[in-house]
Amino acid sequence: MTPTTQFTLQTMTQQAPSLGAVLAPLHLLFYSTLLGTELYQSLVMTKVCFVALPRSAFTTLQKRVFPLYFKGQAALVLLAAATVPPYGPVTVTQNKLTWISFLVAGVTAVLNLAVYEPRTRKAMIDRIHQETRDSRLVGGDEETARSTPKEPSAEMQKLNRVFSREHAMCIHLNLISMGAMLDNASARWLSLVQIEYQALDGKTRIWEAMRRTTRPKGSAVDAVHIIATRQRDCVHEILLEKQFRPPAGKIVIEFPAGLVDPNESLEECALRELREETGYVGEVVGMEGGGMVLHSVPIDLLPGGDLRDADEGSSCASTVRVRIDLEREENKNPVQKLEEGEIIECFWVPVKELFGMLRKLEAEGFAIDGKVGAFAEGVDVSAKLLG
Repeated sequence: MTPTTQFTLQTMTQQAPSLGAVLAPLHLLFYSTLLGTELYQSLVMTKVCFVALPRSAFTTLQKRVFPLYFKGQAALVLLAAATVPPYGPVTVTQNKLTWISFLVAGVTAVLNLAVYEPRTRKAMIDRIHQETRDSRLVGGDEETARSTPKEPSAEMQKLNRVFSREHAMCIHLNLISMGAMLDNASARWLSLVQIEYQALDGKTRIWEAMRRTTRPKGSAVDAVHIIATRQRDCVHEILLEKQFRPPAGKIVIEFPAGLVDPNESLEECALRELREETGYVGEVVGMEGGGMVLHSVPIDLLPGGDLRDADEGSSCASTVRVRIDLEREENKNPVQKLEEGEIIECFWVPVKELFGMLRKLEAEGFAIDGKVGAFAEGVDVSAKLLG
């Protein structure tokens, strides 16, 4: 889509329920079923049945449950991975933490299904047979042998050790699978944290905050917002975007923006994102002394530290001003380089008309990004105060 392509609020809203909207509830169903059955089988059913049932009954139950459980576990891992929103397996491969989590869960499920479950089941059956043989040596049946105060035979002791080892492997692999799935529960882009801090009144309090998971190490900010301007016929214009944002449920009017990549300066990030989202090539201006860091509250400061020196903090960004020269060949017919799933319309607005244009767009049903709104308010107030 080129920057001149037009779309309406109605058509954009109709496009919103995409593949991700279909996959999300399916992923929730498969993921919750997987985690719930793992917790129930490992921490409830196995322990209760082992204590409450005679050995023969426990063995019969586990012989029937174990194969079904481990087959279901492996299938649910695959289904959960295949339905990760917004693009299923493609999304999994794009995030290292996600595919490692699913790989660990898948490998442990297969090991239990193909190796340790058959070994554990065989050890349980062998113990039943050995118990029967031992009961014949002392006379009576299985219950008599169990109640007779006699040391287990050497064969039974060996089988008990084999069963304990194989059963312990099943349990530990199952716990590793649960841990991998719990680790995968973290969002790809954002996480919710609880900050314990000492307030000015001396009391210790808890604050909930959002933290981006993508900030490059050593970077002061997560993202840049680009204030791109041009001059045409002696009129200064600013570049804005229309993009559907699911949290708002609307098309949002916003500045071109993007996340900072590792080992990338703010200026490099701004020019890259500008080229990708709008197709325009520009020149960074007004960055003497660095860009202003814009904090999104609540802010997470490290104890005694400065956010600029912190490896992690809450979401914050920097503005970068870019001037676009319409005489450059690349800017005569700009071509966007959008990622899959991105639909962005770019448009220019005269700076003097920005506040009124935003009010008009808001009345039409568009949402106004806070930074764009604040910028427009500042321009309008300055014009009125300064004449």
